[in-house]
Amino acid sequence: MEVIKISGSLSDASRIIIIKESDWSIESNTTESVGSYEVDGLVSGAKLVAGRKSDGEALVFGNVTPAYVALPARGVFGGGMNSGSVIVNKIEYVTISSTGDVTDFGDLTVARNYLAATSNA
Repeated sequence: MEVIKISGSLSDASRIIIIKESDWSIESNTTESVGSYEVDGLVSGAKLVAGRKSDGEALVFGNVTPAYVALPARGVFGGGMNSGSVIVNKIEYVTISSTGDVTDFGDLTVARNYLAATSNA
């Protein structure tokens, strides 16, 4: 799975508008706070990126190529039973492309069994 994103840092709160240059449609229109920002979920291709502060000052950059970030495909598991048939509250994940072990990264609010979910990026 890969994520296509544009990110940066703002010295003033601004509206960030991202326009797809292939058909000039608005791909994203968000208000961002001071500091680092990240807009993801973009499609590939050149962008026009405009930032406008509340006082009207604007910066516009054309022919911007978004960054492609490869994310590992992961399987996520929550709850279940341990080897002693005790229902557990663990949340774990495994990177599907690896042969490594699962990693514990949280707990359910209560121990549960027979949970099910699905997702597709």
